[in-house]
Amino acid sequence: MAFYKNNAQGCPVKKVLKPAAKRDIVVYLQSAFEVSERRACRVLKINRAGYRRRPIKDEQAFLRMRIKEIAASRVRF
Repeated sequence: MAFYKNNAQGCPVKKVLKPAAKRDIVVYLQSAFEVSERRACRVLKINRAGYRRRPIKDEQAFLRMRIKEIAASRVRF
């Protein structure tokens, strides 16, 4: 147990968890090491479909934000 605790504290690099950051790392590996998309995704253990999928823009983001503002100003008890 002490091994994992010491190893995690001594690790200089944080984990990359967000898909956008993972995409950036795949692009970096492709350019720096001249590897294919398939190999870069395999090294990082990323699904290629997830790498290629682009986020869908939320068309109702403004409405959601406005509803939250109204709910915060009119608190019910």
